[in-house]
Amino acid sequence: ADTEKIVKLYKKGYDLIIGTIHFDDNTVPYQVVAYQDGKTSPYETTAPDTNGNFVMEVEIGHTYEIGVVGYEDQKVRVVLSQTLDSPKTNPITISISGSVYGVVADELGKRIVGATVKLYTQEGTLVTSVTSSNMGFTIDSVAPGSYYIEIEMEGYEKFKSSVFSVKPKERYNIETLEMKSKKGILTVAIHDKDENKLDATVKIMLNGDIVEEKTAENGEASFQLEGGKYTIEVSLEGYNTETVEVDVFGGKTVTKSIILSSEIVTTPPPIKKGNLKITVKDEKGNPIPDVNVFIDNEMKGKTDEDGILLIENIEEGGHSIRVTKAGYIDKSFTKDVVADQTVEESATITEEKPPSNKLKYYAVAIVAVLVVLFFLFRTKKISPKIPKRKEPFEEEKVKPKPSKPGGLPRKPKI
Repeated sequence: ADTEKIVKLYKKGYDLIIGTIHFDDNTVPYQVVAYQDGKTSPYETTAPDTNGNFVMEVEIGHTYEIGVVGYEDQKVRVVLSQTLDSPKTNPITISISGSVYGVVADELGKRIVGATVKLYTQEGTLVTSVTSSNMGFTIDSVAPGSYYIEIEMEGYEKFKSSVFSVKPKERYNIETLEMKSKKGILTVAIHDKDENKLDATVKIMLNGDIVEEKTAENGEASFQLEGGKYTIEVSLEGYNTETVEVDVFGGKTVTKSIILSSEIVTTPPPIKKGNLKITVKDEKGNPIPDVNVFIDNEMKGKTDEDGILLIENIEEGGHSIRVTKAGYIDKSFTKDVVADQTVEESATITEEKPPSNKLKYYAVAIVAVLVVLFFLFRTKKISPKIPKRKEPFEEEKVKPKPSKPGGLPRKPKI
């Protein structure tokens, strides 16, 4: 029988590189490159089949690395083979995956820790999930393609991003993903100490600003609020206003019971008042009109032609009274006013007396004496006296000196 035999011929001095290559998403690169002796420029290229299998004929006596253009950092060193069956290079996987990173935060920009971040393909297949930290989140080994992210966290509404694409080896920044807090329910119950329900006014404040205000119905008022620390102010006429702090959590219900105490109103006793009737006369008992009347240093009026002034509505008790008029000596005294009565008081003032004639004469005489003395002093003449020469004392007289021998005696000095 005839026998068929396949014979393959190779160049002398050449050998084979036999292997399989894929990207990490199981796709096959369109071209495989061989690099010789660590050089950066390609030595040989070939196209793998649909399963990623390839064969390269290369010179012997060299070392070779296999890679894909654009992914030179992932070159793999391979072995040579003289046969198509064995040995073969281990399967080569070229990573073309990228990554996705970002930050999870609330409406105020505060980062959320512990949220579950899920990556889905555009078709809705879950790829992987990670947990957010204060530094954000990172999802590695993401094959090129289109994706979206969903985030879940207790107390927050579920978040879903729009679709985005990751390119080969791309580090995709999805930036900050903002989650909205679920609104919590705050119920305020108001009653008095006897458990009677009160329909009071309830104000909800955040950082001093009123967020919401309503009147309780059947002793209760409910509010839907975002998570946070709030101040509750409850007020009702006839009761003391109460203010309390409360924490509201997203997705949860909080009930706060507030007891209002009755407002104690202290009414001061009414001021009791009375009237005061002042009559002013002179020393002879004649009434003096137009006299100024002061009570506690406050002028209340003037007396009429009968010397009378009636002052009404004066607080009961002791008061200082002063009456004055030009030409008369002022008079001061105190008087007690009795509530709901008119107290009468009579005051006598005396005229100011002019100085007597005797004093006038004394004053004129003193002035006259002073004038006379003044003119005498001006006209008086003083003659200067010349002192007489005194005789010298005996000890001051000059005694004659004795004459020298053979000479005449000197005359004494006079």
